[in-house]
Amino acid sequence: MQNKTKLKQFIKYLFPSLGGAMVMSIYTMADAIVVGKGVGADGIAALSLTAPPYSLLMAIGLMFGIGSSIRIGIKKGTGNHKKANEYFTTALITTVITSVVICLIYNMFLKQIVQFVGTEGELFSLTYDYLKWLARFSFLILPSTFFAAVLRADSDPNRAMAGVITGGVVNIILDIVLVLYAGVGIAGAAIASCAGIIVQDMIFLSHFLSKKNTMQLVKTARYLHQLKNILNSGVSSLINELANAFIVLLLNRQILKYCGTSELAVYGVISNCIVLFNSIYSGVGQAAQPLLSYAYGAQKDADVKYYHKVGLISDIIFGILFTLAGVCVPLSVCNIFVTVTPELAEIAKTAIPKYFIACIPMAMNVFATYYRQSVLQERAAFLISLSRNIIFSGIAIMVFPIVFGGASLWLAIPVVEIVVWCVLEGYFFFSKR
Repeated sequence: MQNKTKLKQFIKYLFPSLGGAMVMSIYTMADAIVVGKGVGADGIAALSLTAPPYSLLMAIGLMFGIGSSIRIGIKKGTGNHKKANEYFTTALITTVITSVVICLIYNMFLKQIVQFVGTEGELFSLTYDYLKWLARFSFLILPSTFFAAVLRADSDPNRAMAGVITGGVVNIILDIVLVLYAGVGIAGAAIASCAGIIVQDMIFLSHFLSKKNTMQLVKTARYLHQLKNILNSGVSSLINELANAFIVLLLNRQILKYCGTSELAVYGVISNCIVLFNSIYSGVGQAAQPLLSYAYGAQKDADVKYYHKVGLISDIIFGILFTLAGVCVPLSVCNIFVTVTPELAEIAKTAIPKYFIACIPMAMNVFATYYRQSVLQERAAFLISLSRNIIFSGIAIMVFPIVFGGASLWLAIPVVEIVVWCVLEGYFFFSKR
């Protein structure tokens, strides 16, 4: 009976958390599908190049959101609601300041940012047209991820899901109208995404006027100490999310160097899928996170073990489904985003099945990070995130094409995910950490 009750509690958080965590993928996938049909393969390639600056915003918002919600959950578990509100205040102030600073930087150095992500020629023009709108509304994009995490920590996951769904519907409708009918092009997709974010933020903010809200702005005398704790708890989420930008940036450059524009278009399809998959894996982790943190703060070890098991199994099931999709119907996956020419079909039949091998170990690694964050095993979470997302990935992406040829780039990330799971989780298991 206790396990049934805990399972219901997990499911209560799971579906809203999946929706909240999929905020970026909903917008980017809608953009990709419409741009692929309305602009073509170059549009898909350009969207892939816009991922790094977009991912940076989402990653920082997630770091503040997850970091603060972990601390809020633990303090609530111990019954210290005053301290929970202090962590909320510290995180909110920092999020607002960071949003404004990044918005100024993006708008002042937009041309340099577009050049940095590796564009040239027609791709430069398409990437610039998209990112100029992203830069203008970047001060609203970062807080959206922060508020989604805080709402879950404040027992209002359904509102987080409602915000994402409503914003996603607005985005998709405007995508179709602006790109396919009004002929605005890739800029129309960017405008649609920004409009969706505005609607989403308005719904999130309504939580603080509702009866469910327990968060209050309070005076905090230990701002820097609390900020340090928030960053320690959230930095692994930052790396996990920022890895999308880092890996996409490196692979974009390497694919253009060792392969070609057609391969980059196929990778644009893959990267959009991986963004969605990572969002779902993170959604499971974010569903378990407030429950794990509360149980950990309340010293309920049996609950901690149960939520860890259920969350890990959930992510593995998703990983299996995604792997099967990539291996069994790669052309169908590709056709969702772009009209498949004979050239793209040949590349997709090889690239997508190879890359999608990463889905199962990726699912386990993402959840392992959320679990260890939630129970304040911050160094272990940081080690997993840094190793798989930056160090090993960077080495593999740079070395594989030199040693094995350009086609080996499709296997770089699957190899990294498998190695990280086997080596690091094996180490933690045997060391009983």
